[in-house]
Amino acid sequence: MNDMKPLPSDSQAEMGVIGSMLCSPSVIPIVTERLSASDFYRLAHQAIYEAIATVYEQHKTVDLVLLRHELSRMDKLEQVGGVGYLAEVIDSVPTSANAEYYVSLVCQAAARRALLALNTLIEQAHDPGADLPDLVRQIESGLDSLAVSSAAAPGVAVHVEASKRLVEQWSEGSHPEVQTGIRPLDLRLDGFLPGTLSIVAGEPRDGKTSLSCNIALNVAKRGQGVLFFSAEMPGAMLTLNMASILSGVAWRQIRQGRFDAGSLAKWDAAQADLVTLPLHIDDTAGIDVSKLTETACAHCRREKTSLIVVDYVQILRSSAYEKRNIQVAMVGAELKRLARETNTAVLALSQVTKDDQDRPHLRWAKELEQDADMVMFLARRKEFVWGSERDEPDIAERRVKIEKNRFGPGGTVTLTFNKPCLRFESQGDDDGEEADKPEGFSTRHPEAPVFRQAADYGCRTAASTTSGDVRGATESVAEVPDGEIPF
Repeated sequence: MNDMKPLPSDSQAEMGVIGSMLCSPSVIPIVTERLSASDFYRLAHQAIYEAIATVYEQHKTVDLVLLRHELSRMDKLEQVGGVGYLAEVIDSVPTSANAEYYVSLVCQAAARRALLALNTLIEQAHDPGADLPDLVRQIESGLDSLAVSSAAAPGVAVHVEASKRLVEQWSEGSHPEVQTGIRPLDLRLDGFLPGTLSIVAGEPRDGKTSLSCNIALNVAKRGQGVLFFSAEMPGAMLTLNMASILSGVAWRQIRQGRFDAGSLAKWDAAQADLVTLPLHIDDTAGIDVSKLTETACAHCRREKTSLIVVDYVQILRSSAYEKRNIQVAMVGAELKRLARETNTAVLALSQVTKDDQDRPHLRWAKELEQDADMVMFLARRKEFVWGSERDEPDIAERRVKIEKNRFGPGGTVTLTFNKPCLRFESQGDDDGEEADKPEGFSTRHPEAPVFRQAADYGCRTAASTTSGDVRGATESVAEVPDGEIPF
């Protein structure tokens, strides 16, 4: 006797989902947000779903003619039952009003199948020759997928209660935001909210990695967990940079072995402090974004994590696509999903490209700008831009232009970058009041009437300092009454 039970499925619910998508294309974005083709049990329904998603992406609508053409192009029209079965599916759904209910039924059946598949993986533990680390990784990945797919959409009351708790935290002075530890940035941003994606973009040698290291260290020093993905730089070099930031000892001095007694003591103390921080570094070279999110989710289950840093977006890969612009867009979407699923602030670094008017944009990633909750451009003075023949001084200025901020104002802050020890610092007592006029910054859009020249707005330049002491430098937050400060 065969005791094998059929796998959980709900063919009527699957037809209900597909029929709803065909009857009312407006529900397609809602469905595709919660379901993938693999969530359908019947292969015919998987193929129809994929065809609908493709047609909608291309035409922003779906009808029987377009769907038939796409299925024919995929060479799957006859496999799904032909036009007759498509008409049957449409007739089975009189209205799309119950689309979300059908989706939940399909999700539940898919989750049950996934749970049974996990049981099959667990059974492999009996095999002495099984690759245990790989087996654990597959099970953890399956649990992550199961947790997401099996969760029902909560009613609005749940979100109202969550917002009440958030307001109560703010009123009690307990802020869930992740503060950067750099005063002018925190005054402007109020920190990074959990579950959000923030981007820091800049040209080579602008200090993107150094800025992210400063922020990561400041967060970790407050006892908040940090996970740092360094896809570009080996972990040993990254910790060398962090020790230089903590100690104030120039990293080139360390690299060349030019220690004096005082520097060596500071360096040893910085390394000892690093070991005690709740800071974790993954320096896997050429990491795929799916592997990154998988690792991050597993880490967040084990360790309380407030901030995830990714250095940098364009070096990550998304194996499903060949074109770089599509890959980068998918990387951004995955990082946004990671932030939401782990309820962690994600800070990702990005390269920039400039248009014919010298305006910066995220390289290969207009979609990334749209997905991100916050986008900041890091810029140096125009006479020291990338490719300039002039050497920038050790104590340099950096402007952080907050181009996008879903939860607060934009604007520009001016920081001092101590290049020898890679420190971004807030110096002086300036809390953002207007100061001396800056000179030498290139403008972002000199023709546009809503912008003024950067020289119209004030920030004090760095005072005369040595590479070991930058306390004489100053910063400010430039306020713009009727337009944002351009680069």
